[in-house]
Amino acid sequence: MWHDGNGWQIRVTHHKTNLRTFSAQLHTPGAFTDVTPVHLERSDQFQVSRDRHDITFLFRNFGAIDGLSFFTHCAPSINFAYQSDGRTSPPDNIVIGHNSSHPENDPFTIHR
Repeated sequence: MWHDGNGWQIRVTHHKTNLRTFSAQLHTPGAFTDVTPVHLERSDQFQVSRDRHDITFLFRNFGAIDGLSFFTHCAPSINFAYQSDGRTSPPDNIVIGHNSSHPENDPFTIHR
């Protein structure tokens, strides 16, 4: 995941061609806007809550790339909670930014 001039970018993949599921819950006190799917297949799904404070997704991945792009409005922070195959993702499997940082925990919060 990273943030650039095109907003926030989240991508998931893995090194094999077997089925893995990736899911997440994102929350902000601000609003998520312009949420756009990236390379999703028919079985992948995401939702933005009516108040735009939450995004949830479930991607069924066979080794390709699935993801979302989005912007935020008046969002001082975003809380991220990731799961892989129904279990909390290990922080070492979560890569943040061009320096490939990892959060200390999952879930975690990024303050802007």
